[in-house]
Amino acid sequence: MTRKLKNIILSVLSVLIIPIILSACGTQAPRAILPDGTEIQLELAITPEERQRGLMFRKELAENSGVLFIQEKPMNAGFWMKNTLIPLDIIFIDENNKIVNIEPAVPCPPDTECPLYKSASEVLYILELNLNTSKKHNLQPGSKLELLIP
Repeated sequence: MTRKLKNIILSVLSVLIIPIILSACGTQAPRAILPDGTEIQLELAITPEERQRGLMFRKELAENSGVLFIQEKPMNAGFWMKNTLIPLDIIFIDENNKIVNIEPAVPCPPDTECPLYKSASEVLYILELNLNTSKKHNLQPGSKLELLIP
């Protein structure tokens, strides 16, 4: 067998086998499963820097995508839309993955004071989705999400 043929076979095997191995090891991308079964692909904002930046300066967020902010511990949270260009649903979630409250939030015009969107009680997670995604999927306080975070 020639070296070129061996390389081709190894390439094909890696394309076919590596995803199966990664899936079996549980290294899938983070996602949330909504009560209606819709799967949301998540970006994680875990570090203070990631949480501070969030979706600032982004022009779009793909459908069925969102950013999950993970607090260090349950606490009252407040978010604003400074430098955020995308209208969002800000979903505050407790440590049991239950929605506490949902705040529709629109971009804050430049040179104006931005409103603060607050959690109704202590939360561990904050999920930002495109505006009206909550209505589309009938999310409301008390709804429980499945958060799959590797």
